Amino acid sequence: MLIQSNAPFLARCIDVAGIARGAWATNALPGLSWHQYGTACDCAWTVDGIETWDASAKGANNGYRIYMEEAQKLGLKTLGSIGDWGHVQDSPHPSPDYSPGGHTLADIDRIMSAKFGGGP
Repeated sequence: MLIQSNAPFLARCIDVAGIARGAWATNALPGLSWHQYGTACDCAWTVDGIETWDASAKGANNGYRIYMEEAQKLGLKTLGSIGDWGHVQDSPHPSPDYSPGGHTLADIDRIMSAKFGGGP
C-alpha cells in the first residue's frame, strides 16, 4: 500500500524494522504519529515505584488524569479519551495525515525521508 501511495521511504522503514517481536506499541505507520515530528510525547505514571497503566487507580489522585488536566490547561491535546493516558501532543489533529491541507502518504514520505536521512 505504501509503495502504491508513492511512499517508498516509509515502506523501506517497515522492511528494515521487520516483524515486531515485542509487546504491542502502536498502530501508527512510520510518519503518521506526531512523535516523529517532535510534537508529541508519552509518559508513564508510577505508583510505589511501579509503572501503572490504570487510569482509575487512586481515584481523584490518579496521575494520568491529573497529567491530562494539566496538559489541556497548556493547550495540549491528550489521548486519554481513547485509553492512551500517557500521550500528549501539540496538534489538535489525530495524526499528520489529518492536518490542514491534508498531507498525503507521498507528502509524509518526503518529510520523513528528509528528516531521517533517507534522501531528498
